[in-house]
Amino acid sequence: MAFQTLKKAVASSPVLTHPNLEARFQVETNTSNYAYGAVLSQRSKDDHKYHPVAFYSKSMNPAEWNYGISNKEALAIVKALQHWQHWLEGTTSPVEIITDHKNLEYFTRPCVLNHRQLRWQDLLTHYNYTITY
Repeated sequence: MAFQTLKKAVASSPVLTHPNLEARFQVETNTSNYAYGAVLSQRSKDDHKYHPVAFYSKSMNPAEWNYGISNKEALAIVKALQHWQHWLEGTTSPVEIITDHKNLEYFTRPCVLNHRQLRWQDLLTHYNYTITY
């Protein structure tokens, strides 16, 4: 029964919606020890619910497997923003980034960062975003 419900949900409309460049984007990211993924969504004017615009996932390379969990979660955010750069860079309203890792909220505040995090923070300066736990 669960499989049939899932199959119906995946096949029913809207599976993916077209992006509205005037509306606010939402990016949800998550990571495991060996891969990361993200969903780009926007709120529909019709039902006021978030609907997916695009999906992204990638396996980590062996060097990324050695990152700490905070860096893996940050990597997922950076890679998702880079992947959807053509839609997200230069938006007038902030892109809401949702993560399940509370420590990533420090990216928006002054703090001591390592070299990798400094590079990522430099990349993120091109985006108007907020990070929400």
